[in-house]
Amino acid sequence: IPHHFEGNWRDIFQNWEALAWSHPEFLDGFIAKFLNASTVDGFNPYRITSAGLDWEVPDEDDPWASIGYWGDHQIVYLLKLLELEERIHPEHLASHLDDPRFVFADVPYRLKSWADTLKDPRDTVDFDRKRHDALMAAKEKIGADGLLLRDALGEPIRLTLAEKLLLPALVKLGNLVPGGGIWMNTQRPEWNDANNALAGCGLSVVTAAYLYRYVHMVSGLISAHPGETLMISPAVATLVDEMNELLTGDRWQRQDSLDAAERFAMVERAGLAIEHHRRTVYASGPGTAAPCDRKTILALLKNAEGALEGMLRTNRRVDHLWHSYNILNVRQQARTMEIERLPVMLEGQVAVLSSGILNPGEAARLLEALPASALRSERHQSYTLYPDAETAPFLGFNLITQEQVDGIKILGEMAKRRDTRIIEPDPERGYRFHPSLTNAYALRETLDALAGEPAHAAALESERTAIED
Repeated sequence: IPHHFEGNWRDIFQNWEALAWSHPEFLDGFIAKFLNASTVDGFNPYRITSAGLDWEVPDEDDPWASIGYWGDHQIVYLLKLLELEERIHPEHLASHLDDPRFVFADVPYRLKSWADTLKDPRDTVDFDRKRHDALMAAKEKIGADGLLLRDALGEPIRLTLAEKLLLPALVKLGNLVPGGGIWMNTQRPEWNDANNALAGCGLSVVTAAYLYRYVHMVSGLISAHPGETLMISPAVATLVDEMNELLTGDRWQRQDSLDAAERFAMVERAGLAIEHHRRTVYASGPGTAAPCDRKTILALLKNAEGALEGMLRTNRRVDHLWHSYNILNVRQQARTMEIERLPVMLEGQVAVLSSGILNPGEAARLLEALPASALRSERHQSYTLYPDAETAPFLGFNLITQEQVDGIKILGEMAKRRDTRIIEPDPERGYRFHPSLTNAYALRETLDALAGEPAHAAALESERTAIED
């Protein structure tokens, strides 16, 4: 590995992808650095350096401090390095799947429960301050190895390449929403910073496309492995069994006619399986590796390919282009999940073309549709990430019509009493939310306060969701 480097996860590994073409003998080191910096719950820290790794820490005095786990950066960057290694050194990866030489970064984040994720998908990560302080003390004492996950004797926990390749795929499959994409619920956007607003309720078709390609490649490596078993931890072996049973279901393989309640039930089963895995590894680590039947793992990967292709094909548009990102609308009490489609984006076209699910005719139709699409800019004689769009003027936002107020009884009554804690009249038209309600969290605090008042409690019980919407 180069003598000195530092940077965030995305920048380091996209640069190393290019560097590996010129210096392919570094590939083993690149892949090892990537895998050794990943966590026991299947994610990765914010930054890596030649002196180790680091993560974001909450800071009340810094409004830009925001903890969270990155999403797609794991899959596509690792995939590119693995594919290049396989191309340059065929059979090398397959023959080393059982080598127990990989470790885990001990990032002091703890992902919340399934119930808490449903309650607020934008607030899903707890920071373990006590653990953070202990890790910093260990780093000060012994260096970068102090940030690794250790056993009861203080030795770094080592597991195999097979374990490390399966884990991020399993975690992503646990967040697969039928018909929608990979749920981005770890407080961080993925793929590019333009997706910040999608962290929490966003669904990524882009990640699903690359995950399909990743799963296909890992399946090929495991098929080429000379042994009939693979050494993986009990925690991951259990997750393999649970996800395999789940994805075997016909509705995962054919997702075109799901209703919102059926989708919720399917996602809940996957979410609870991932939650069980996390509780296990947070409490006692992954456990000692044991043989797992290779056929069981291959069956899971085959079912995963089918589920991912089923999901991707529901995102084909009538104009032969493909959706890139969607919005998930969760109704926890009603136990439903609705999908809202976003406008066309270039990323989805690139991802699905490179995924491997398209036959030559489908790929040709997509490429023929692009020049006539809104993504084509005649002014630039090229394609844009997003189509040009008419943006509403500033005063066009946060505008509530009289009809909307009349349709929500409590708002109409408060307006008549000139109670402006939720909305206030605009001098020219309609109403706007009170200026203190800068986001949904502030609105919920006000609604909670109103719910404690006898005059509003009954109305809020039935109309709160309408106000939040």
